[in-house]
Amino acid sequence: MGSVGPPRGCSPSTTRVVLAARSEQILREVAGECEELGGQPLVVTTDVTDEGAVRELARRCVEEFGRIDVWVNNAGVMVYGSFEEIPAEVYRRVIETNLFGQIHGAHAALHKERTGDALDRPRTPDHNESERGLRT
Repeated sequence: MGSVGPPRGCSPSTTRVVLAARSEQILREVAGECEELGGQPLVVTTDVTDEGAVRELARRCVEEFGRIDVWVNNAGVMVYGSFEEIPAEVYRRVIETNLFGQIHGAHAALHKERTGDALDRPRTPDHNESERGLRT
């Protein structure tokens, strides 16, 4: 994750937040910032392309804090270069992160008991959405 930061707009003394990304070092740095503000961070190293890892993330959230109030799917990667020079595996990683990462997160969060009204059900991706990548 390139742009990780402490939660903004929350009361620091009551903020309980779960931080997830592939880089444990970055997560630890952000957790330190949250703690300095009085927050209670839980760090869970997670690759959103791994559905099992994301389900484990949701399980840890509920285990530690009792529920999920808000779940933010914010992982994303980009690829730069000319189409013919970029291997198909790189495009596969983009789709697995940017699309399936969102799907894995939504499934995991919706399958866990939660309270609060900030979690909206995501719309289901359709055939056209999967083809949008062909038009770019």
